[in-house]
Amino acid sequence: MLWGDFVGFEKLYIELTDKCNLNCKMCYRRSWSEIPRDMDIEILRRIYDEVKDKNLKEIILGGIGEPTFSHLIYDAINIFSNFNLTITTNGTILNEKLKELIVDYVDKLVISIDGFEDKYEDIRGFN
Repeated sequence: MLWGDFVGFEKLYIELTDKCNLNCKMCYRRSWSEIPRDMDIEILRRIYDEVKDKNLKEIILGGIGEPTFSHLIYDAINIFSNFNLTITTNGTILNEKLKELIVDYVDKLVISIDGFEDKYEDIRGFN
């Protein structure tokens, strides 16, 4: 078991990666010295096995990394499609295949917007 009794949990945040395709001025990951890493598919499956029978109100794919930058984004959407699923994203790398999965299986898509194009590019600093 990944954790003890599951009493009181309503939402589960899952960080598929701590990697990002941007270099935002306000992001604290800019000061990290750790090597960015991705979650392993076996851990993702283990999380599902632990929560599949729980009454979670929402599973959120997000965190300090960009979930759509993870090689596991397609697996995660498919694995957790029977939950109320949210993705928090910068929205810059949504390809057609991913858009189709989002339309079919994701309940909420949260996209960061910082301003018009010139201000956005200044703040976000694409990698």
